[in-house]
Amino acid sequence: MDKMNEQVEMTAGCWRWLGGHSNGRPMFFEVAPYNEGKRKGTYVYRLMWEQANGPVPDNLTLDHLCSNIWCIRPSHLEAVSRGENTRRANASRDEQRLTSLSSAKSLPPSIAPR
Repeated sequence: MDKMNEQVEMTAGCWRWLGGHSNGRPMFFEVAPYNEGKRKGTYVYRLMWEQANGPVPDNLTLDHLCSNIWCIRPSHLEAVSRGENTRRANASRDEQRLTSLSSAKSLPPSIAPR
């Protein structure tokens, strides 16, 4: 865990992962002796959650309450169903679109979206 902690920027809000990633998601890579010496990747936020709260139940996934995929702070994570996680992500995306559209309406007509 010490090596992992060196790759975290801790602030009063989110704890941002600065280390490796895979498919755009924060990953911590380690050599797993039980895996024939191959590198094994684990989502960092999952490691942090499990260190603070124990294993994530099999039927649940972790949701970033702060909507920051690079945040690994356990208090910013919640174990929810996959359906709830998807619903929240879609609601957040819709809210971002509305915010973007409302700010675009205040642009001068020459650069406002049509």
